[in-house]
Amino acid sequence: MTGAELTSLLTNIGIPLVFVVLIAYVLLMPEKAQTVAGWLWSLLARIVHRGDRTAVALRVQGHVNARARSLAKQVPPGVIGGRLKIKWSDVEQARSVLRDGEVVVFMRPSRFHEENVAHALMVYLPKAVLPRARRYLNKTTMTAADLTLAKAIIGSSASAQGVLDVFYEQHLDPACEEDEALRQKVAEMDEIDLHGWLLRVMLPEFRRLGNMLHPSEPDRRCASDAEQFVRWLHSLATRESGDQTHPLSYDGPYIRVAVIFVAIPKKLEEQGVDPYRKRAKTLVYSGRYDAVYLMARDHNMWAVREIVERMRADGRVESIEVNEFKLRPDFAKRRLDRERAVVACLVSHKAGQDEEEHDDLVDIQVDSFVPETDAASPRKRFYESDPADLARERGQLPVE
Repeated sequence: MTGAELTSLLTNIGIPLVFVVLIAYVLLMPEKAQTVAGWLWSLLARIVHRGDRTAVALRVQGHVNARARSLAKQVPPGVIGGRLKIKWSDVEQARSVLRDGEVVVFMRPSRFHEENVAHALMVYLPKAVLPRARRYLNKTTMTAADLTLAKAIIGSSASAQGVLDVFYEQHLDPACEEDEALRQKVAEMDEIDLHGWLLRVMLPEFRRLGNMLHPSEPDRRCASDAEQFVRWLHSLATRESGDQTHPLSYDGPYIRVAVIFVAIPKKLEEQGVDPYRKRAKTLVYSGRYDAVYLMARDHNMWAVREIVERMRADGRVESIEVNEFKLRPDFAKRRLDRERAVVACLVSHKAGQDEEEHDDLVDIQVDSFVPETDAASPRKRFYESDPADLARERGQLPVE
């Protein structure tokens, strides 16, 4: 074969191969493809001015979608959904809509990439994270969750530092300065997120609440139950190591969960995983809880994996979701010298309490946190009372 014939053959084979590789790259890594496309459009923008706006939009979409997708792989399905799509608009107030599985954000473009990313992210999150459940939840709580989640999506890498600075300066700090209640909520969310529970416990339970109540109209009971649940979870997140005073289960009218910390190495060494497995099984079979969470860090993580594998075939367990993740870098400085953690969620069937005896179950007394009730009417939860009556009882309004 002559040199000319070889060159012709390679050319004929190479061009289709390049197209195949490009198509595969776009299908397998769409977020990175958007980023690359953004840079290509930047080059074309020198010739076609209109391409500059498209280039900016593609770069912003690639930046946000890549990080959101990476984070979504570490959390239960359905918590983060919907890809960002930018549409430039001259509207004063940015807005977003759900359209064909995408979150389309209409906003004004900025000259700075960092501002575009931070602004688009804050408009994107309320539509991408728990859109169905939000109408049943406290608005301030979800705003605090969005701000905390935005930090996680932006990340703390050197490449994201500029976006993070803009996010603090233009979004997080001003919002907290204007609203003291929001500032306190953000502090609570940060403590919960420090353990990895914002994405792996709180938001999944909110999603379950929304799915359970949809399409009914929201009332004070569901929002109040969710608020009490957040306070309970925050109390667990801030408790001192070894503190046994905090209940490890929450028993509300809508949200009912229990937590098992697989955290005593000596107990695992002497007795194995059986005590923890029996406790998990007892909680599941009790019929009192919709979900039971197993948690461990670093050297104890193997025990959670073993418990999960031994319970996968259990007839009372509807589904199991296991998430292993890296703890935030500041966890070691603020809490314990730990790097990784695992959260496993056992979802039980809605079969109620099993009255048959099981030879490997033990009688475990569960100390539950039950939402506050009215002193004058023990059967009535505090959120079922009229706000004016509560205010009078607390001395905030005169008695008629």
